This record gives sequence, C-alpha cells and structure tokens, in this order.
Amino acid sequence: MVVPGMDSENYTTVQKHAVVEQKYWALKLDSVAQGSTKIDASKYKAVIDSGTSLLVGPKELVDPLIKGLPKQPDCSKLDTYPDMTFTIDGQDYVLTAHDYVLNIQGQCLLGVQALPGKIPAGFNYLIMGDVFMRKYPAYFDLNDNSVSFQVAKTI
Repeated sequence: MVVPGMDSENYTTVQKHAVVEQKYWALKLDSVAQGSTKIDASKYKAVIDSGTSLLVGPKELVDPLIKGLPKQPDCSKLDTYPDMTFTIDGQDYVLTAHDYVLNIQGQCLLGVQALPGKIPAGFNYLIMGDVFMRKYPAYFDLNDNSVSFQVAKTI
C-alpha cells in the first residue's frame, strides 16, 4: 500500500477512468462476459468497493455471467473454468477462475453472486469488490474524479 499515491515501481497503470457517479465511485460499465458469451451491461455502472468481498450485482446481470458454473467449484478443475471479462470504458479487465474462485480453508467458493431478494428501483450497479481489486488494485483520485487500475509488473 502506498499512501498517498500509486506504486509505479512494482505496478503498471492499466487505464484511468472518469467517475460517472460520485456517490459510489461508479464507472461506465460496457459489458461483462463469461468466456466468449458477452452480456450487455451498458445500463449498469461498475462500483469499485473495497468494503465488499465479492463481485455482486442484480440477478439479471449476474445469473448469465455465472451460468453453468458450480457454486462450490472443484479447486482441482480451476483451469477448465472460463475467464470472466469486465469491460469498463472500452478497457477489458480479465479474471481467471484463479481470481474469481475463493479458496477458503480448503473449500472453493464462487466469488460472484447475485444480490438476494428484491433490488430497489434504480439500483443498476455491479459492485466490484475485493475479488476484482486483488488483481487490479485501484487508485481513487479526488483531484480529477477518476479511478485508475494497476496490474503487477511481470518480472
């Protein structure tokens, strides 16, 4: 963790995104995909939230994204599960199964879930929590109202 600023020695900035809604650090979400199955997400915003452990969103967006994936994946088969791609402002952010499946005390769990129950009208957000931010650390810049993502440099 670098306070204030970003770690430019060990990380490369992928892209800077303008915040489209300040109350949640919300970004323009274009689409989500499981493997080659792309899902239009243009009516949703990506909320970058370190206070949320998982990737969480409305059923109509999340259910097609996780379709066919077991809720308790077999850890020995992670290489057979498809990648998930989240496109923000035209930039693709790819998570492999090793990123979106959580190994908790030897039990593998899917780190993506639909919000339970009825969602309030107007809640058109995909919450991109720790599952996303572990791979793409975020830098929140109040000076220009943006969020930048980084990725570890390859050694």
